[in-house]
Amino acid sequence: MGATYTESAELPKIAQPHLAAIRESIDESASLAVRYDNDSLFIARSEGTRIINTGIRVGARIPLYASATGHVLLASLDPTELADYLAATPFPVRAAGMAINSEGLEIRLSISVPVHDPD
Repeated sequence: MGATYTESAELPKIAQPHLAAIRESIDESASLAVRYDNDSLFIARSEGTRIINTGIRVGARIPLYASATGHVLLASLDPTELADYLAATPFPVRAAGMAINSEGLEIRLSISVPVHDPD
């Protein structure tokens, strides 16, 4: 699913120069992911220059609960979907509109923000 989507979709092509600009400005990797079932599906990425990184590649799928990207995707669900997923577990990211994940997949900070459809 991942590779097929990214080869045919317009969103990764539009996002790529923006991800590169983010990477250049903060010297960190920048990614774009969408929800696919209970996973974050990474559809575009611009790698940072660090020697050690997460190894996340375009087409990778990571459970929503396991990354800042997944947290922000969960936070944008409607209340019923969120309740179904979390089974009434508190999720404070929803009020903030962003997720900060300290030492989730790797030993450093991750910040994610939602990108919504313009409609």
